Amino acid sequence: IINSSSGCPVLTTNLTVEKYMLDWVKHAKRLSDTTRCNYTSAIKTHILPYIGTKRLSSLNVQTIQQLINCLMKNGKSVRTTQIVRNILSRALREAEPSHLVTPNIVKYVQLEKYRPKKREIWSLEDCILFLNSIQGHKYELFFALYITYGLRRGEVIPLTWDNSF
Repeated sequence: IINSSSGCPVLTTNLTVEKYMLDWVKHAKRLSDTTRCNYTSAIKTHILPYIGTKRLSSLNVQTIQQLINCLMKNGKSVRTTQIVRNILSRALREAEPSHLVTPNIVKYVQLEKYRPKKREIWSLEDCILFLNSIQGHKYELFFALYITYGLRRGEVIPLTWDNSF
């Protein structure tokens, strides 16, 4: 439906944010399986509890800003709120051509600047002390791999004896 005075499309759908977001993430193109899984988790955890029941066509900058503010107030990190904003931005941008949402609403949402945590690097002496202190621990091998090879936690945890060198 087109508004006769402005010539702009009138958003009339009763589609909820929950229905749209879950359908979008399920069918979104160019998402790896891992990204799709992460997006689905973020949508269910951080978006749907706040705005899932709202009509997609009723979303506006204030609604999205309130979502971001609530996440921050409830202790979510700046990085988490950035991820939520990016997911919403992508999903809603893909809804624009069908006139399901007002264009560019997420663009105007204000976020704090993300500042990565400063990483502390252990000295050789610290590493030796740590490795000596965990001798006999059931996860000694994992900790040794973690430190010796610089593996990330997600790389060490799935290792099995089948992955032996």
